[in-house]
Amino acid sequence: MLRRTRTVALRSRRNIMDVVTLIIAILGFVIALVSCVWQIATWFWSTARPRATMMHGILIGSGAGMTVTRSVGKNGNPYPVEQMRRQGYNGPEIIGIEVVNHGRAPMSITKFEVKHESGASFVPIGEAIGPAFPHRIEPGASQSWFARMEMIREAASAASDVWKTGRTVSIEATLATGKTIKTRQSMQV
Repeated sequence: MLRRTRTVALRSRRNIMDVVTLIIAILGFVIALVSCVWQIATWFWSTARPRATMMHGILIGSGAGMTVTRSVGKNGNPYPVEQMRRQGYNGPEIIGIEVVNHGRAPMSITKFEVKHESGASFVPIGEAIGPAFPHRIEPGASQSWFARMEMIREAASAASDVWKTGRTVSIEATLATGKTIKTRQSMQV
């Protein structure tokens, strides 16, 4: 009888140890999974994360003067240029892109282009207003480039005549990695 009691006690102790071992194994698996997810998230956050916004407004002064701009609304509402003209700001109308680096690594922009709804691209070579390309944008910083609206309107008009489309444009910037970022906004020109 004593032997049976001892055998039952040993079996009971083994069952408890099996359950404890299983719990420790599950806990180890969960910790490893959380660690893996955290490593992936940290890697994602450590890269450059560019965001682009379409800008519209007026260039004040000659050459590298000052700009009076704002972002184009989601519905494509342009900057009220006529109101600015009534206040005496008679510079050329401009359209552009602002690129913000929300990531933790720097990035380089190699060009920007205005994209017509037909798919045609207009690259303002030598006419871009802003720093020279390629341009490095540090983490948390932003930079803007602009083109004169007169030139974009002429190109959009020609593209509309050829492809029988409207005159809606958006803007893209190309990173040194080859990736392009496009503005969410578009605008009739």
